[in-house]
Amino acid sequence: MDTARHSSPAPPTGPTIGRHPRPPAVRQVHRRRARHASGFALVLAVVVAAGCEPVPPPPPPPPVRAVIVGDSLTNDMARQLAEQAPGRSISLTVRPMAGNALCGMLDIIVAEAARKPEVLVVESAGNANEMTPCALVDGAIPTGQDYLDRYRVALTEVVAAIHLESPTTKVVVTGIPPLLPPDQASLLGLHAESPMTQWAADGLNAIYQESADLLGYRYVDAGRSLTGADGAWVATLPCEAMEPCVGNEIDPSRAAPGTNLIRSPDMLHLCPVQLQTAAETCPVHSSGGRRLATATLDAIVLAATEPAPTTTTTSSTSTNSTTTTTTTTSSTTTTTTTTPDTTTTSATTTSTTPDTTTSTTTPLS
Repeated sequence: MDTARHSSPAPPTGPTIGRHPRPPAVRQVHRRRARHASGFALVLAVVVAAGCEPVPPPPPPPPVRAVIVGDSLTNDMARQLAEQAPGRSISLTVRPMAGNALCGMLDIIVAEAARKPEVLVVESAGNANEMTPCALVDGAIPTGQDYLDRYRVALTEVVAAIHLESPTTKVVVTGIPPLLPPDQASLLGLHAESPMTQWAADGLNAIYQESADLLGYRYVDAGRSLTGADGAWVATLPCEAMEPCVGNEIDPSRAAPGTNLIRSPDMLHLCPVQLQTAAETCPVHSSGGRRLATATLDAIVLAATEPAPTTTTTSSTSTNSTTTTTTTTSSTTTTTTTTPDTTTTSATTTSTTPDTTTSTTTPLS
């Protein structure tokens, strides 16, 4: 039997189809490609990991450096200003000068301007009394147009002095809240056109507003925060969402439930209970102080975002009988000259006779 015909064929010893061996050069190319691929994957992983790292936020801007100089209304809201300012990113200096007329604040305002604040707020509700002789006429409290003229000149001097001392400081002048209504002024025996009356508040607010562009400052009607819907004097307002609602607890005879007292019993100040001196701190919640402080701080924040003033030249001279103030901005030059009988502003002359009527009133002190 031929066994060779039934035996299994011997496995091939040479190259076969589909199993061609790779030349050495080809194997080196593949190894290099593998190394490059693994290196690229490593770099990609590092880049992706780096992209996932949180980017630290930029540091917050420094607080706005601001100063407010004012009369006893500033004192009435001093605590609320101190409470609210840090949350508004404001570093605030408060300088209350209770009972002082605007002209009596000049030295303190200049001293504060010398510290170069970003914003300087002037608050003056129109005092005119023996505390500040600069506001008197022949030793008497002025009334009528003479009173308004005195304040117009004082405003010009104050703003000019700030621009001279610190040209980059933004100046804000705040409006006056409603003062004594005519019927109340009459009951107190006040002249119809006296300081601390609604007539005075209306007249000074008009001066403050109309002089803003001329003298180079921002006017803000902060006093409106203490009025009713019609802009008139009110003793109470509905409680706000973020404040204690305690008006009825403090004085049920003056405040209904759901309202807060925003004015003092004297109808001028802001503490719901009458204080004996301006140096006292209100012992109860002052909704009026809170509202006026909020409006004032809003004005500071807004002013801080505006461009620096363009005032270039400011000068002021004064003698016993004549005061001359000149303010020059990039577009305006204003000169105000005052003598005991004549006030000249912006080339307009108004002759006045000093009013000799003696008026007694409660100063904002």
